[in-house]
Amino acid sequence: MARYLNQNIESYLFAILCLIIPIIPKLVPLIIIILSLTIIVKAIINRKTSPTNKLSFRPQDLFVVLFIIYLIGMTYSSNQHFGWKDIEAKLSFILFPILFALIRYKNLKINIQFVLLFFVLGCFTSTLLNIYEGLSCYINTNKASCFISSSFTYNLHVNHISIYYGAAILSLIYLRIPKLVKTILVLWFLLFIVAFLSLGAYIALFVGFIFFVVVERKRIKHFSKKLFALVVLSSIIGVVFYSEVSSNYDQMYKDINSKEELYSRANTYSESLLTRLVIWDVASTELIKHPFGVGTGDVKDQLIAHYKEVGLTKMERQKLNPHNQYLQTGVSIGFLGLFTLLSIFIFTIKKSLRESNPVLIVFAIVITVNMLFESFLEIQAGIVFTVLFLYLLDLFGIQNKRYEVDD
Repeated sequence: MARYLNQNIESYLFAILCLIIPIIPKLVPLIIIILSLTIIVKAIINRKTSPTNKLSFRPQDLFVVLFIIYLIGMTYSSNQHFGWKDIEAKLSFILFPILFALIRYKNLKINIQFVLLFFVLGCFTSTLLNIYEGLSCYINTNKASCFISSSFTYNLHVNHISIYYGAAILSLIYLRIPKLVKTILVLWFLLFIVAFLSLGAYIALFVGFIFFVVVERKRIKHFSKKLFALVVLSSIIGVVFYSEVSSNYDQMYKDINSKEELYSRANTYSESLLTRLVIWDVASTELIKHPFGVGTGDVKDQLIAHYKEVGLTKMERQKLNPHNQYLQTGVSIGFLGLFTLLSIFIFTIKKSLRESNPVLIVFAIVITVNMLFESFLEIQAGIVFTVLFLYLLDLFGIQNKRYEVDD
């Protein structure tokens, strides 16, 4: 038993990490430290006995380059305190590439099916915590709104948890578990995704679903009832939110003929799309003005100063980030950082297409699209999840060269 545990300890630690990501984010750094020490020590102990593999480049390894650019950005940052906090949050950019390089080099075996099963279990547990949060809110306020949007999440932003549940659904498609359990869990997670009302996550997951159907068209022998139900549900979601956006557009944007009028309207209304349009415009202006970025630690201060300069008092008071990872990275460390970030996902998708790894293709596309609407890689909830799953799903594709989607 002890020998078996020693041989599979990496799988158990990765499983524990994936289990707690949706439930107890504060424990994530501790588990990562334990996991890192375990892999490094095991690699050192077995350096002479275990076989080694030739290391090949993975697009995800470019996160190391991105991390170095952020470090360089510290040299021209005024706000060193915020900058080093940002560097600390982004340590996974360099840590996971090193760990997975060791895993590949020392041929350490990770049971990805087992790890993803624990992630699904963690996501399911978090749905129960969400229900508890909603019920507590409802008992105190007697408002039905307790069961939608941010009021219905236990400890995470609605966009992050929606993407987590989307990844859980993607994992379920390829996990070897009973079909009935799989179907119930997929519908269960979809119910929560709908309730969270995260437009960015909806768009990202819908685009991911379309790509899933496209890349798996040869393996899907026919459209089953489950797949048809997903298509119908996705279409309904698309229609509902198109109607909402169209209605908001008519109400919010009519008679707007200049940037000044747009900014004035954004200061008056609390509407997410309108707010995003304005902060995207501000961030784009800063990116063009500072092609090398304002510095890792100064991005927040620079945006707040711009909000104040143009009279966007609401954005200034809320200290809003760009709500777009590409603009966030660009304003912080310039076009070089932006191109590096884009390269990671473009090359990951290209490599996954070449290697026929649909699960990684879909995941990378979902994150790529979602980052258009959220600064997803600015806190650990997005950073650890994204970098970890890009590597795990890469390994998953290697371990599952021959499989078919369950109909």
